[in-house]
Amino acid sequence: KLPCWLRVVSAGNMLSHIGHQILGMNTIQLYTKVPCSRTPGHQENNNFAAVNMNIGPGDSEWFGVPNQYWGALQELCEKNNVDYLHGSWWPKMADLREAGIPCYRFMQRPGELVWVNTGCVHWVQ
Repeated sequence: KLPCWLRVVSAGNMLSHIGHQILGMNTIQLYTKVPCSRTPGHQENNNFAAVNMNIGPGDSEWFGVPNQYWGALQELCEKNNVDYLHGSWWPKMADLREAGIPCYRFMQRPGELVWVNTGCVHWVQ
């Protein structure tokens, strides 16, 4: 049983009370990925937080940038002729360092949960 802050429907979750479904926001959303696939850089719908569970097999490598640096990432995208919101992009670590953009990088093992905070820009492989 999940704690109330992880439940799709909860009395304390305002999205449970709006009267209609918003896919991935007040409904469960599942992405199935094959090994070695990538999820390019993005922010969650409406910049909400998200919970991600790795059900295996294999690890996932995560990259995350705090919300306050999204503008700098957008500038990197523009510099490379990529649309930040609708394009497919994967920043180079050297470009992030050069632009002074901090990046968290870690591995998610099978069975582990990752909390993506509100507005966090992230990409996964």
